[in-house]
Amino acid sequence: MPKGVYDRKISKTRNLKYGVGTQHNVDGQGIIEVLEYIPKDIKAGVNTTRAVVKFIATGYVCNVQLSNIPAGKIKDRRKATVYGVGYLDTDIAIPTRGSGSTIRRAYDLWCNMIKRTEVEVGYEDVTVDKRWYSFKNFLNSLPELPGYDLWESTKDFHLDKDMLLGGSREYSKNSCSFVKASANLSDAANRRWGNK
Repeated sequence: MPKGVYDRKISKTRNLKYGVGTQHNVDGQGIIEVLEYIPKDIKAGVNTTRAVVKFIATGYVCNVQLSNIPAGKIKDRRKATVYGVGYLDTDIAIPTRGSGSTIRRAYDLWCNMIKRTEVEVGYEDVTVDKRWYSFKNFLNSLPELPGYDLWESTKDFHLDKDMLLGGSREYSKNSCSFVKASANLSDAANRRWGNK
């Protein structure tokens, strides 16, 4: 694009309410900054006016339909919504319970892991790798964990942090694996009760 045309486009967006560099408060989500203004252009396949925005508090960047900004229909997907630390980090839709969806099973697994470390008695010294506070990162890591294929195809496998490295106190990509539920329960009982 010739320099003059680009300069006129930037200059034009500066005068817009949602022009590049403008900041806006989105109810319940915080302050956003417009990083890019994308005008409607049917010929180019852009059917609605859009903007790339960044949530100032978390740094989350997303591409949104412009009319959703004043309507408050955009969400900061890095805002902690699960036990004060977990956040989605993605616009992926979480299917309803009972759908049989792998994404839903992974979401429930993630929520329960965070719940154990944040609120359950007996897990006070257990942590979650901060990268796994992001559901997106957790979901992307799952296929790399030993036993994932078995967990994905049956319901008889648990996410375990103890057996792979021998008593790890952190849920992380390096310490977790999927193990048969009966083996996990037996290992937990042995660690708790030993030979008593």
